[in-house]
Amino acid sequence: MREQINRVRNWKQFLNESLEVTPKNVVGKMTDFIEGLKILNEAVGVPEGIELSARKVYDDIIRFLENNPEYATNKQKFEIRDNYGFSDYYIDMIEVNIEHIEAIIDKSQIGDMGFRASTMREGGRLKSIASTTFPLQITIARPKNDLIKYDDVMSLLKTDAPKNISKIAHELKHGYDGYKNIGGLKLGDAAEYNVFYNSRFGNEVIDKFMFDTYFAIRYESLVRPSQLYTLAKEKGITKKDFINFLEETDLYKTLIEIANKSYEDFRGQLKENMDFINKVIKNFQNVTIPKDDEGKIDLFLRGILGTLSVKMMENFIEKINNNNPVDGLLSMFGNVQMDPDEDEKLIKDFIKKLSKYTNREVEFFEYMIEENQNKSRQAIKKLGSIYSILPDGS
Repeated sequence: MREQINRVRNWKQFLNESLEVTPKNVVGKMTDFIEGLKILNEAVGVPEGIELSARKVYDDIIRFLENNPEYATNKQKFEIRDNYGFSDYYIDMIEVNIEHIEAIIDKSQIGDMGFRASTMREGGRLKSIASTTFPLQITIARPKNDLIKYDDVMSLLKTDAPKNISKIAHELKHGYDGYKNIGGLKLGDAAEYNVFYNSRFGNEVIDKFMFDTYFAIRYESLVRPSQLYTLAKEKGITKKDFINFLEETDLYKTLIEIANKSYEDFRGQLKENMDFINKVIKNFQNVTIPKDDEGKIDLFLRGILGTLSVKMMENFIEKINNNNPVDGLLSMFGNVQMDPDEDEKLIKDFIKKLSKYTNREVEFFEYMIEENQNKSRQAIKKLGSIYSILPDGS
């Protein structure tokens, strides 16, 4: 047992000492240490059986749509029932909603899949309400003025089945994490997550920063090993195939891009967007517009930071006010204790947090981009550990 523990420690030390972000460094010496990592799937972020549940959900959705084709296009929810649980997480019904949206794209594609848990607020945290029903949203993006038919939907779902099944695993892991996280999620963290996920500014540089921050955030990183493992299982990947497989995934490529992007890169890209920046800052009131580009960029970033702070505060207040109908119902029966003094303190504390970088916008973006780099590197290391639970192959 002592020898096994030491070998696991050596494996973890190897991961921690990986400085340069490449798949060779994450996986290269894996064979030397992997025998010390004979632990449950959960240790690498993959609950036991999640890949099987994701495949079953996918198969049952396809089967339902083949028998009820109108639900592919009528935007009405439908239910599939069976045992879709995994590990100690029990699910007996999937509530599916296929949504169609217009996008600036050349051809239709499967967009995001989504899971939204029912929550209740307890003090400064949001806690998931236990349920055996799993709400799954599938978004199909289509070019403007295009009409999607049943055959189009089925083709999109079937063309890259492994990728779509891995997306389902991604959402199932979100549900599992909510089920396991008894303490819940801080209101401030939830507000920040929502803003980075939902808000865009109409400029590719700033919008990429928003996406990168969302992509690297901890709550997303927790689900990605399950997503990658499910994709690997669907494609029949073994240990010997893993490096090449990892290099080719969109997930890895995105993390590498974020990990290698510096604040200087970000600022350089902004300099190439001065027309947009000038258009924005000319509408600022009660400020002097700098004459040089560097000053204009600083002012633009100050405006972006101010807008983010307002959006986060609005989202935070919305959660404080118990806009969740479930919270409102529970409060009517006295199951939610709302303390005005505590709420006021929560609001003041969050305002203090948002005010940390007032008039220090450059420091804010430097800090956030460095955080995105670090989180992406850690996520890549975590993905590397998927190797340990793949079959050996021939």
